[in-house]
Order: sequence, then C-alpha cells, then structure tokens
Amino acid sequence: MAHLSLEEAFEVLKGQSLVTFRGVQRPSVGMNRACWSKACTHSKLYKPEQFALCMIAFDGATQGASIMDFTSFQVALDIVGKHKKMSGTDIGAYLTHAAMKIVEENSAKGIVRKKQTKESMKEDI
Repeated sequence: MAHLSLEEAFEVLKGQSLVTFRGVQRPSVGMNRACWSKACTHSKLYKPEQFALCMIAFDGATQGASIMDFTSFQVALDIVGKHKKMSGTDIGAYLTHAAMKIVEENSAKGIVRKKQTKESMKEDI
C-alpha cells in the first residue's frame, strides 16, 4: 500500500466535488467550500451539527476568498487543530489517511483519477 503526501491528499480531497462535463473533471486550482465541507464530514473530522466550525476554519484560512489553495489548506489544518486541541500536523495526517481510504475505494471500483493536463483532457474528449 502506497502512502500519500499531504499535497497529494489535498488533490484527492479536492477532486471529490469537482464539476464534470461529459464525464471529464474540470480542472480547479483549489478547494471550494463544498469540497472542504465534504472532506470534513466524509472524514468525520466534524459532526454534521458542527458545520459552522468547519466553515469558520475555511473562512479563517482563506480570509474571505472562495477558493482554498494548498497553503491556505495548511492554515485551515492549524485552525481545525485548535478546535480539536491537536496540532495541524496531526489533523493533516488524519485527512491524509481519509484520502488514502478514498483512493483505495476508487481503485477497488476501477476508478482512476489522475491530475488533469491539457493533453489528457484532449484525449478524454
């Protein structure tokens, strides 16, 4: 079993809520609110009734922007760590484990998601 880095886990979690057009995922530079909330609830980091804390972490990391890039993601992990009385590194390891489960589930189903490039998108279309 291979391990994911934090950046690879960010890409996996970001890919869970990407919009598709004719079966091809549209590229995105970061994680939006829907991706972040889905990552938090899917990994059971926050319970559904703690949705506000999840969004506070998003808003605190992005400073009001609508997209969270990787550096903002790391800040969000620190904010979540303060909510959970843990370190941001521990939260990152927890989300990396959750992303690894997603990868394993997708590979068992035969779904392979790779980072989209211009050439691979042309091939898919």
